[in-house]
Order: sequence, then C-alpha cells, then structure tokens
Amino acid sequence: MGRRVAGRVGTTKGWRSRRRRNRFARVVIIVASALVALGLAAWAFVPRLVQATAANCATTQTYTLLADSTTLPAVNDALSRVSPSACAKFRVDVADQAAIAAKVAAGTQAPDLWLADTSARVSAVSAAPKPEIAVPSVASSPAVVVQAKGAKAPATWSAVLAAPGVLLGDPLSSASAGAALAGAVAEGETGASDPKALAGSLGALAQSAAQKPSATQADSALLDSAERSDSMAVVTESSWIDYASSRPGTKLAASTPASGSALADYPIAVTTPDPARRAGAADAAKALAAALTDSAGRTALAARGLRGPGSAIPDQAAGFVGAVKTLAPSPGPRRCGPSRRCPSARSWSWTSPAR
Repeated sequence: MGRRVAGRVGTTKGWRSRRRRNRFARVVIIVASALVALGLAAWAFVPRLVQATAANCATTQTYTLLADSTTLPAVNDALSRVSPSACAKFRVDVADQAAIAAKVAAGTQAPDLWLADTSARVSAVSAAPKPEIAVPSVASSPAVVVQAKGAKAPATWSAVLAAPGVLLGDPLSSASAGAALAGAVAEGETGASDPKALAGSLGALAQSAAQKPSATQADSALLDSAERSDSMAVVTESSWIDYASSRPGTKLAASTPASGSALADYPIAVTTPDPARRAGAADAAKALAAALTDSAGRTALAARGLRGPGSAIPDQAAGFVGAVKTLAPSPGPRRCGPSRRCPSARSWSWTSPAR
C-alpha cells in the first residue's frame, strides 16, 4: 500500500511539473512570437531610415563662420536648430568687422562664411573671388541719433552730419557711421538736402575722424562721450539698446531723423577662396539663416537689440525707437527735381587720411 500511495504521489507531482513546463513553454512561444513580429517590423523601417540619411548626407562638411560680438550669441543659439538635412556643421569665431573684412581681402585667411553688419562693407572688399551675398539679411539695426532727452529730433541726416561736435565713427569701419552717410546720400538724391552742403560736412568729418584713435570711435565710446557732453552721437540702435539697458538713469534718448534712416542689414556672405566649396557654403548659409530667423531666432536677435526680418518691433521701453522709415541710395543718378540732378550714391566716397 505504502508503495502504491507513494507512486500516486510521485505521479501527481510529475503531472503538475509537466503542466507548469508546458505553461511556461507557451508563454515563451508567445513572447518570442511577439519579439519576432516587432523585430520584423523594425527591420522593415530601419533600412529605409539609414538609406534616407545616407542619401541626404553622404558627407557632412564643416564651414567656418566669422561674426562680431553683437550677433555671436544669436548665432550660437541658432546652431542647434540648423536642419540636419543641411549636412553642415559650423565652426564659429568672433572678430571685429573691420578685422573680418581684412581677412577676407587677404584671401588665404578668409573664412567660408561672413556674417557682416552691412552689405556695403561686403561690397567694398576687394578679393578674388569676390565675396557673394548668399543671404541678404538675417537682421537689421537702423542708425539712430542719441542726444539729451527732450531734444528735438533732427530733420535730416545731412543736418546731423553738419551739427557742431557730432560724435560719429569712421564710415570705413563703423556700421552706424556708414548707415548715416548712406541716409544723407539718399536724401541728396531725393532733393531733401543740399548735396554741396553735404560734401562740405563730409570733408570736415573725415578730417576729424583722422585725428581720433579708432577705439574712441566705437559706438560705446561715442555714447559715453555723449553722456558727458551736450553733443549728439550717431550709433546703431542695437548699440544704443545695449548701452541703455545697463544705464537706467541715462540722460540720453534715441530717435531717427524725420527723413528716415538707413539700416545695418546683416547679410551672410560666402567668402571661401576655394571655388569647390562655394556652392555648399551658400547652402549652409541659407540653413543657418533659417534657424536665425525662426521664432526662437528672432527672440535671440531681439535680446541683442536687433530686429529680425518680418518681426514686430519690440517694446520701445527696451530702447527700440519704434517703426522706422528707411532710406536707401539708388544705384545711379536720377532726377532730384525739375532743374537739377542728384549725385549718384557711387559718386560719394569717404576717405579717411592715414592716421
């Protein structure tokens, strides 16, 4: 009896053990089947993604970009948003605009791309091959007149340039001075000012600029001088905003002449001397510009006092002067009025004597 009972017990235990093994096997089969199905689904998509990536970016090129300290923070912010489809990376460095222009002119030291402060500065550089503007503008900043609060805004840029003691940079190296000069030339073309009087003002300003160290002609130095005197200063709006934001008690205020203002337009130019890289550099410039001018990019530009293309003008409390009528010289001479011709924008030049 004892053996039979023991046998039954052993038989029962074996049956239960086999049942548990069968149940486990079924679970394993179900899980394995699910994994196989998922695996097949994954393999159905992964090769396509790999091929698409490979087709779009057989290689990724790295392009050098030089910018100034005004735009550098916005550029660095935009780098993470450049579309991967651009197949481009950027090595960004900062330099003064005049120094960048010199590197581009030297040829062998030129970067692939240059984020300049004005198109006029790019056009003035003599290099082979000639710099080509790939993106006309990623931002803008008008020239403004800064003077004591309550002072009447000048009527024209010609009047500003003729004002005694006006604080102005060298138009060969200063975006603000170059924009003011362009505004005065545009006024002369439309008959809003006397070209002969403008020519006299420019001669006096050129002599004055020649007698001053370049450091004293930076926008920040001009604003410091205006704070200590009753003179008006010509600077870019972005420089004014940077200055005013750190000096809430300033006695100064900014405005533009009633005739309008000229803009520093911040183009991206292709400057690589290697012909084989120029087309790719132009595409990379456009990809970077797209990131600089999206919603986040315009916010970053506004934080530096720059107006993004197509964006609303930020609050004037931040230092922005509001909507600005823009002045631009025409490419050639035209009629100013019934009895006289205006000078061409090309006929005006600024020559600073050697210091």
